[in-house]
Amino acid sequence: MNKNPPCPLCKKLNTIKNGKRFENIQSYKCSFCHYQFTKPPRYSDNDKAIALALHIKGISSTLIAKLFGAKPHTICRWVLDYKTHASPPPDF
Repeated sequence: MNKNPPCPLCKKLNTIKNGKRFENIQSYKCSFCHYQFTKPPRYSDNDKAIALALHIKGISSTLIAKLFGAKPHTICRWVLDYKTHASPPPDF
């Protein structure tokens, strides 16, 4: 069974791994239409902003992770990324 993502252009499932892009992001190529692509991020910037706002309100990383179907260390990484690239927190 092919675990690679379907082609976003032709929607066919016959894709193959095609090297890696910057920051070690896996690249794929469609065997049918030859379109090259990467997987879209699993969590949107909006999801990360909501998780950050919940963290700022005092909700635990474990509970936030359960809400998003993520692992607690993923939420901690989002918080650390925010702290290193500090911008004003979102208002909710």
